[in-house]
Amino acid sequence: MEKELLNLIALSMTPHVGPVTAKELIKNLGSAEQVLQSSEAKLMRVAGVGPSTAREIKQNNLLERAEQELRFIEKHHIDVYAFNNEVYPSRLKRCADSPVLIYAKGSTNLDSKHIIAMVGSRLATDYGRGICKEFIQEIKAYNPIIISGLAYGIDICAHKEALNAGLQTVAVVGHGLDRIYPISHKQIAMDIIEQGALLTEFHSEVKPDRENFPARNRIIAGMSDAVVVVEAREQGGALITADMANSYNRDVFAFPGRVYDTQSKGCINLIKNNLAQVICNGKEMIEALAWDEISHANIQRKMFINLTEEENSIVQFLIRQNMHTHFDDLLNYFEWKSSKMATILLQLEFSGIVKSLPGKMYRLC
Repeated sequence: MEKELLNLIALSMTPHVGPVTAKELIKNLGSAEQVLQSSEAKLMRVAGVGPSTAREIKQNNLLERAEQELRFIEKHHIDVYAFNNEVYPSRLKRCADSPVLIYAKGSTNLDSKHIIAMVGSRLATDYGRGICKEFIQEIKAYNPIIISGLAYGIDICAHKEALNAGLQTVAVVGHGLDRIYPISHKQIAMDIIEQGALLTEFHSEVKPDRENFPARNRIIAGMSDAVVVVEAREQGGALITADMANSYNRDVFAFPGRVYDTQSKGCINLIKNNLAQVICNGKEMIEALAWDEISHANIQRKMFINLTEEENSIVQFLIRQNMHTHFDDLLNYFEWKSSKMATILLQLEFSGIVKSLPGKMYRLC
């Protein structure tokens, strides 16, 4: 396993080989080691790999640097999640462009029942900070993980309020775990490690360069059940995160603000263009996500219906998976043919037990 991790690190460091290409190469050639050992001609048989990419892979002399990274990981007690490992966050795994590797410092369940992203302007107002505090207080009884980006403004406010409320919080950063950016948030980052985790796809020595932050934002979107935009200008990272969340079939919510307020124009545009659902408090998000809709009592009543063994197996799986899951996760767990799974789910829908949702998601009614 350590050898394959070493090769995965080296492959992920290869210039111009992004996560989609890397995963396609591994899928076709069997392992990261096989990718690095394959000839240019063999590499170019993989869809999306041209001469320049094949040349970069063959000129990859990064195994020594990858060994250095392994030593850094071990020394600093960093967890590494590979995309083809069962411990890789399941929400993120469903995103085609999810990272090949995730580095984590801290201890939290990245497959927790509820994960909510909170993002917004770096120039947060008192209005935005007040929303963060009230919103987190309103949803804390459901014990969600609050995920954000450790940036100035709404991000750091969301982390602080989560910590104050006794909730776990995850900060996704746009650099390696050998540094904290911005440095003024170092103490909060240390608190997050104790009450959540720092997360990144970047290896050590990677600086917080501007181009890293959109990549960071896709992880925030992919890790969450929903993205909540508190305040946002007409352009900025929060809107990128919201756009990515929509592309991943995640729910997006936005708080409205004054129509002439520059810090609210992004939220207003999201709502106006049907890219986000307007909410005014935490309760409205809870209702939209149906956190209260399914009770164990209701489920137990439905267990009296004469289900087949296979139907009951799916129901029990959905109960264990926070009442809802993705079609592909069901296929991976039960190892049935897609047609068989679709037929059983359709029958459960007809019986009023299961409801299909956008993005091939299913949940108990």
